[in-house]
Amino acid sequence: MRRLIGILMLLSAGCAEDEPYGVLADVLRRGELRVSTDAAYPPQSELIDGEWFGFDIDVARAIGAYLGVSVTFVTPPFDDVIAGGWLEDWDVSVGSVTITNQRLSVLNFSTPYYYVPAYFGAVSGSGITTSAQLAGRTICVGSGTTYEDYLSGRLSLSASSIYEPPPASMGLVILDTDTDCIDTLVNTPSIAQVMMSSQTTIDDAGAGITRFERASFAEQLAVATDRSPTVDDEDMLRAVNDALADMRRTGKLTELSMRNYGRDLTQAPND
Repeated sequence: MRRLIGILMLLSAGCAEDEPYGVLADVLRRGELRVSTDAAYPPQSELIDGEWFGFDIDVARAIGAYLGVSVTFVTPPFDDVIAGGWLEDWDVSVGSVTITNQRLSVLNFSTPYYYVPAYFGAVSGSGITTSAQLAGRTICVGSGTTYEDYLSGRLSLSASSIYEPPPASMGLVILDTDTDCIDTLVNTPSIAQVMMSSQTTIDDAGAGITRFERASFAEQLAVATDRSPTVDDEDMLRAVNDALADMRRTGKLTELSMRNYGRDLTQAPND
């Protein structure tokens, strides 16, 4: 794998103005990338007997390898991560942070490294297979989910994450969990014949529910950096994007997704 640090060293030797600066310069000088993540969020990240495991962990380590530096993990509260103003306590967050409009005011984001697409699913054999058939129907969602926010018009994802508007004049059945919606569709379709959830949840629901072909929206998960006025994160963000591009080109990102999820979540849905 091409090491970005070698290229940066050559640039700095040849022309001072090309030297890395800000967060990236600190990382290279230190020889260590400090990454915030979650210690109890499998399969994304998990700390077991002092050892780190998970997709986010593997991605962070691959970024570190691309830069030619070691990686250490810190575990601040997630609310502290998405609030920005990190006070240089860590360099980047590789913690499955979804890009939202609110977060863009305090954080900068890399290109997405994976996606959690949201799909409708309908009772198998119902003949309901597309979003165009959902106007006026009753749709089941889990309470407090992004799916409820989407159908209620409250979703705050970036515009590029929304692929189609919610159905018109629909009714909502809001249950405690997505699993409750699965049970409702399978056992009492008179209440609702359609639900909305993640691709993985609907695909794992069994033969009684059929997922629509196209996603309605997707949470785009990306590496985050602090965009505080006192933080120079531009070079760091560019380096992370270069690392992710290299991982895509070599198939490494797909390999890590398959290892941790058993499916490739690194490709944008509907492509």
